[in-house]
Amino acid sequence: LLWIGIAMTVLYVVLIEKLGFFLCTAIYMALFMWIGRYRRAGVILATSLIGSLAFMFMFMKVVYVSLPLGVEPFAQVSFALMRLMGIK
Repeated sequence: LLWIGIAMTVLYVVLIEKLGFFLCTAIYMALFMWIGRYRRAGVILATSLIGSLAFMFMFMKVVYVSLPLGVEPFAQVSFALMRLMGIK
């Protein structure tokens, strides 16, 4: 499990520029919970989506840190979420 976690983290770092912070973090969190043998899909989905949104809001709206938006078409997800959260 340790090596899988390390590989997932490396893959996260590689993909974050392409997928954008929100999508990459949501996928990473969901897979990490699944690999950790937690099997309640609804909880995994809710936790990864809410957690990613919370991180995005905290970094971009509160701390003013620029996060990777991703390349098209993934950037459109980031822009839509930023509009919904009032981030400019």
